[in-house]
Amino acid sequence: MILTKREPFTIEEIKRLKELFAVYIKTVVDIEKKLCSAGCDRHFESEKILLQQGSKQKDLWGAG
Repeated sequence: MILTKREPFTIEEIKRLKELFAVYIKTVVDIEKKLCSAGCDRHFESEKILLQQGSKQKDLWGAG
């Protein structure tokens, strides 16, 4: 389950992600658009989603 949004993640969304990934949830953030994609198995999956939505590679940062 990959969630991509501008608004902060809700407690329910975080709980659902924790059920799948325990304590380490991978995320990729577009620092210019303030857009976050979380819940991927590999960072490149969220990166691809953000690039398809118009993000620029130089603006993307992966985290966990």
